[in-house]
Amino acid sequence: MNATTKRPFLSPGLLLILVAVASVIVGVLAAALLYRPQQTLELEELRAAYLPGGKPVRPFQLVDHRGERFDNARLEGRWSWVFFGYTHCPDACPLALATLNAAVEELQARAPELPLQVVMVSVDPARDTLERLAAYVPHFNPGFIGATGSDEELRALTRDLGIVYVIHEPEPDRGGYYLVDHSTAILLFNPAGRLQAIFSQPHIPQSMVDDLLKIQGHYQSR
Repeated sequence: MNATTKRPFLSPGLLLILVAVASVIVGVLAAALLYRPQQTLELEELRAAYLPGGKPVRPFQLVDHRGERFDNARLEGRWSWVFFGYTHCPDACPLALATLNAAVEELQARAPELPLQVVMVSVDPARDTLERLAAYVPHFNPGFIGATGSDEELRALTRDLGIVYVIHEPEPDRGGYYLVDHSTAILLFNPAGRLQAIFSQPHIPQSMVDDLLKIQGHYQSR
């Protein structure tokens, strides 16, 4: 999570996120163990938390930085790395985008034919206009997509995917600037548009590509 001012070691927002993330990971691992006998993928070889069969995603509708509709159909036909953040993030989000760019470069060197997209979903629609997303996200890679939506749509989507975020009150002494605590997991969606794996920190580009290629190989062989 992100902070630039002195705060308690565990703020209420951060504690909420840690508890929620732990619950998601436990649920994912339980599902993996439950279905493991039917899988040929060696789960112990993966750093990511793997969801056998993939988790269906409820219908959603966002808008990308080009002003085009971004919904479930945009996750189909390719692999997708998706994470949730905001453009005013001082550390975690730019680091995630830089890491994903390095992972994409690694993937292009090893499997250039694999269709993949990278999406950053902003959970701060009040500040992250489409114009700001268009200036920020493609800066890390011209092919990256920025997307956002209404507060209601974002709450429903993040709840469905196990992502947690907390928008803090504006700080008067900083001109109304505010922080957003948020989950830092990177989600992998398969070409059917299902949530296939969760990549928790640390995010290491080579390891992420290793896992993606193993998962993709298993997905193709089914």
